[in-house]
Amino acid sequence: MNKNNYFSETDCNICFHTFFEQNNPVVYCSRCKISLHKLCYGIEKIPENDYYCDVCEMQIKDKKNKVVCCFLCKKEEFPLKKIDK
Repeated sequence: MNKNNYFSETDCNICFHTFFEQNNPVVYCSRCKISLHKLCYGIEKIPENDYYCDVCEMQIKDKKNKVVCCFLCKKEEFPLKKIDK
């Protein structure tokens, strides 16, 4: 095993790999517990405290648990990424 690779018990919900490197850690949403590689999900900076995926961040901001779906395919499954129009 490369000394820069570590084993995570949780797969990234985008690439489904269990390995990560120091510059690409697996990040967990503090609310829904989804696991994502920093680079797979496009996380620029990991916060010191809680991290929220885009869906949870929108639900917290709106103070509702509204259903969020993909703009293109209308699926409501995770992971979803907010994009600018």
